[in-house]
Amino acid sequence: MFPDGTTVERYSDVHPMVGMTGELEALALYAGQGVGLISDSRPAGEIVTQLATDTAGALRSGFHLIWAG
Repeated sequence: MFPDGTTVERYSDVHPMVGMTGELEALALYAGQGVGLISDSRPAGEIVTQLATDTAGALRSGFHLIWAG
Protein backbone atom coordinates (compact mmCIF):
# COMPACT_ATOMS: atom_id res chain seq x y z
CA MET A 1 0.00 0.00 0.00
CA PHE A 2 1.25 3.47 -0.85
CA PRO A 3 1.76 5.88 2.06
CA ASP A 4 -1.46 7.69 1.04
CA GLY A 5 -3.48 4.46 1.41
CA THR A 6 -3.78 3.63 -2.29
CA THR A 7 -3.51 -0.10 -2.89
CA VAL A 8 -1.10 -1.74 -5.30
CA GLU A 9 -2.34 -4.43 -7.67
CA ARG A 10 -0.60 -7.78 -7.32
CA TYR A 11 2.00 -8.39 -10.07
CA SER A 12 2.14 -4.70 -10.98
CA ASP A 13 5.46 -3.13 -11.91
CA VAL A 14 5.49 -0.83 -8.88
CA HIS A 15 8.77 -0.95 -6.97
CA PRO A 16 9.08 -0.60 -3.16
CA MET A 17 9.19 2.98 -1.93
CA VAL A 18 9.73 4.63 1.41
CA GLY A 19 6.57 4.58 3.51
CA MET A 20 4.92 1.63 1.74
CA THR A 21 3.40 -1.12 3.86
CA GLY A 22 2.33 -4.69 3.23
CA GLU A 23 4.13 -7.53 1.47
CA LEU A 24 6.94 -5.45 0.00
CA GLU A 25 8.91 -8.56 -0.99
CA ALA A 26 6.12 -9.35 -3.49
CA LEU A 27 6.76 -6.10 -5.39
CA ALA A 28 8.98 -5.82 -8.46
CA LEU A 29 12.67 -5.81 -7.54
CA TYR A 30 14.69 -4.88 -10.62
CA ALA A 31 18.13 -6.10 -9.65
CA GLY A 32 19.70 -9.37 -10.69
CA GLN A 33 22.86 -11.09 -9.60
CA GLY A 34 24.92 -8.95 -11.96
CA VAL A 35 24.02 -5.72 -10.16
CA GLY A 36 27.04 -6.17 -7.90
CA LEU A 37 29.33 -6.07 -10.94
CA ILE A 38 28.41 -2.48 -11.81
CA SER A 39 31.30 -0.16 -10.99
CA ASP A 40 30.40 3.00 -12.92
CA SER A 41 27.62 4.81 -14.72
CA ARG A 42 28.07 5.62 -18.43
CA PRO A 43 25.81 6.75 -21.27
CA ALA A 44 24.23 3.88 -23.22
CA GLY A 45 25.88 4.97 -26.48
CA GLU A 46 29.32 4.73 -24.89
CA ILE A 47 28.56 1.24 -23.58
CA VAL A 48 27.29 0.06 -26.99
CA THR A 49 30.38 1.47 -28.73
CA GLN A 50 32.67 -0.31 -26.26
CA LEU A 51 30.70 -3.55 -26.67
CA ALA A 52 30.99 -3.34 -30.48
CA THR A 53 34.72 -2.62 -30.28
CA ASP A 54 35.34 -5.51 -27.88
CA THR A 55 33.20 -7.87 -29.97
CA ALA A 56 35.00 -6.95 -33.20
CA GLY A 57 38.35 -7.55 -31.52
CA ALA A 58 37.25 -10.93 -30.17
CA LEU A 59 35.93 -11.97 -33.59
CA ARG A 60 39.18 -10.94 -35.28
CA SER A 61 41.19 -12.94 -32.73
CA GLY A 62 38.99 -16.00 -33.19
CA PHE A 63 39.11 -15.69 -36.98
CA HIS A 64 42.90 -15.57 -36.86
CA LEU A 65 43.00 -18.70 -34.68
CA ILE A 66 40.73 -20.60 -37.06
CA TRP A 67 42.85 -19.84 -40.14
CA ALA A 68 46.16 -20.27 -38.33
CA GLY A 69 45.24 -23.65 -36.93
